[in-house]
Amino acid sequence: MSKLLASDIDGTLLLNRKIHHKSIENIDRFKNDGNLFILSTGRALCELDSIINEYKLDVDAYVLCNGAFILDKSLNIIEDFKIDSDIVYKISKYVLSTNNFTLSVLDGYKSYLIKSKNILKARNLFNLNSLKKIYKMLINKSSNLELLNLNHLKDNDLNINIMSIYSLNDNVEKAENLKNHLNDEFGEYITAYRNKYFVDVVFKGCSKATGIEKVCKNFNLADNNVYVIGDSWNDLSMFERYDNSYTFTYAEKTLQKKANKVIDSFHYCIDDILS
Repeated sequence: MSKLLASDIDGTLLLNRKIHHKSIENIDRFKNDGNLFILSTGRALCELDSIINEYKLDVDAYVLCNGAFILDKSLNIIEDFKIDSDIVYKISKYVLSTNNFTLSVLDGYKSYLIKSKNILKARNLFNLNSLKKIYKMLINKSSNLELLNLNHLKDNDLNINIMSIYSLNDNVEKAENLKNHLNDEFGEYITAYRNKYFVDVVFKGCSKATGIEKVCKNFNLADNNVYVIGDSWNDLSMFERYDNSYTFTYAEKTLQKKANKVIDSFHYCIDDILS
């Protein structure tokens, strides 16, 4: 029976914007043994293209936008959960009014940065070249980067799967407080997760675990053949759903207790699965 490994990307497979060569080698070895490898991430598809192409990743399915947008190997849609546009607008208006966050909204394919004065404060999030492009866009001198005004979020045609909120200066406490507030105020419509100093907002009930369940159903896989790995709190649903779970020695200590095994690097996970 084939095994399936569902991997988070940022902080898990991708560290310091690179994938270690041992991780690539082990993914190839895992796949060559007849197993399945899927990505489980808060990212949209457009944010994966460069990674997949650079490292020639052979991906069997995509759980994107924290389980709100799911694609098969051929990029056919398995599930597509949208947040109500009125809720997107209300949350965005509140978040930007605090002056503590920047905000992006994503459909399954595209990412949109919401225009605000906080963007140029986000030096830990954007590199210098990105900041220059953003600055030019803000003063209407460049179209290299697409930005949206807050009022554009009332547009039903945007079809938002996930809202990604960055806490300025990597402030984890403010991110945690915002996550709790959003779940309290809008929990009838959405679920908010903290991902380090980000807050991810998706349609109510969506999670990486529910997304993986959909993929496993398509492959007719039993739970004991499913393995999951991640490094932050938006990965918790995977740890709670599947016994074969891995996180890292650099993950938050409380999160480490939620996973079955704690390892140093991604490639050790596959070593362990195949041993």
